[in-house]
Amino acid sequence: MTNKNASYIEPKLEKPISHSNIPYENLRLMLDPEYSRNSGNLASLLLHESFGRTQVEKSGKKYPVGAANFFYDGKTGKIVFFGNWQDVPKNIRQNFNEGMLILALMSSLNERPRVGILSYHIARDTSPEAKSNLEETIRMYNIINNWRNNEK
Repeated sequence: MTNKNASYIEPKLEKPISHSNIPYENLRLMLDPEYSRNSGNLASLLLHESFGRTQVEKSGKKYPVGAANFFYDGKTGKIVFFGNWQDVPKNIRQNFNEGMLILALMSSLNERPRVGILSYHIARDTSPEAKSNLEETIRMYNIINNWRNNEK
């Protein structure tokens, strides 16, 4: 569901490597603020997060780094909520694994700000399927945001 007045544009995604729809579902929670109107999506969380003191160098420039906490199903990798621990509903904190995305913000006067995922942290008991789905989600998110982690 896309609001005609919103600046969100439905991305055209390449078919994921994973045989699951979970990366697509995760991306929707990450990219579409209309998908989860009240809270729990990455876009809402990033509006309140600070990027700052820690920086990463990429292509000869330094970019501020931040983190985004998320909760996910440890068996499938489906992300159910983005938010700081105190803002996450208790039932989600009790029933899902917690993870963290390490993000970098690229911005200039000539282009819209872009956020790229540098790395992630997940629970040790995460299944191989869940890890694969989360990695595919990150790969696709970075492609959509024109972010290449292999640049130096």
